[in-house]
Amino acid sequence: MGTDVHKFYGLELKAIRGRLGLSVRQVESASRAIARKLNDRRYFVSVSRLSELENRGLIPGVYKLFALSVVYNMPLLEMLALLGLDVHKRQDYSECIQSDRTRPVDLLGAPETLEVPLRFDPSFSARSTALLNRVIQEWGRIPFEIIHKKMEFSRFFFVQIGEADNLMYPLLRAGSIVKAERLRRAVSNTGWQTEYDRPLYVVQTVEGYRCCWCLVDGKDLVLVPHPLSKKCQERYRMVREVQILGQVIGVYTPLVATEDGPTPPAQPRS
Repeated sequence: MGTDVHKFYGLELKAIRGRLGLSVRQVESASRAIARKLNDRRYFVSVSRLSELENRGLIPGVYKLFALSVVYNMPLLEMLALLGLDVHKRQDYSECIQSDRTRPVDLLGAPETLEVPLRFDPSFSARSTALLNRVIQEWGRIPFEIIHKKMEFSRFFFVQIGEADNLMYPLLRAGSIVKAERLRRAVSNTGWQTEYDRPLYVVQTVEGYRCCWCLVDGKDLVLVPHPLSKKCQERYRMVREVQILGQVIGVYTPLVATEDGPTPPAQPRS
C-alpha cells in the first residue's frame, strides 16, 4: 500500500508541475535560488532528483519538500497530504503517549472547522451574567484557520496543566488550560494585593514545564507553589536551568471532576 501511495505522489507532483507550466529546469533553477538564499544545499532539487521523485515515487526530504512547496505555491501540509499524511489526525493517536505532566497545547492537529456562535439575542449584554445557550440564536461552522489567525500564536500560547502537576492547587486544577503572553516575561516580586492578582508564569525547567508564581532571588528564579498544595519551592539558576516563557493572562479550569477528567489531589488532614 505504501508503494502505491508513493507512486501516486510522484504522478501528482508531475501533474502539479504540468498544470503550472514549469519545466524540470525551471524547478531546478527556482530551488537553487531558494538554497542560495538560505545558504543550504539541502533545499536544492536537481533535475535528476526531481525525475526520481516524479517517476520512481521516491520521497523527498523535508528540505526539498519545503522547496517544492514554495516553487509550486502549495501549503506544506497539502504536500504531506499527498503522501497520505494528514496532520489533522494527529490527535487521534494522542492516547498512545500517556503523559500526566504539564505541557504546551498542540493545535496543529485541530479540526479543519469549528462550530461557533454566529448570532446572539439582541438583548444580550456582556455586562450581565447570562446563560449562553439561551442567548445564542444561531450556530455555524467556520474554518479553524480563521480562529488560528485571531489567536496570534506569535504572541500567545496555551498550556495544559498535567494531572500530576498540583503545584498551584486549588488555584489551578489538573486539566486547566492557561493562555500566556510571550512578551510578558519580567517577574514582579511585589505589587499585588491578593493571590488572584499575583502574576502566574509559564516556565520551562530542565525537568519540564511549570505554571506557578515566581520570585527572583539574585541569579536564581524561585518557583513558588500555592500554600495549600503542600508542595515545596523549586530553585533554578536563571537562563542556564530555567526559562520564563510568558505570563498567564487567561485560565480555563474545571471546578468539578468529570467521569473521564482529572480528579483533584487528596489533601492531607490537618
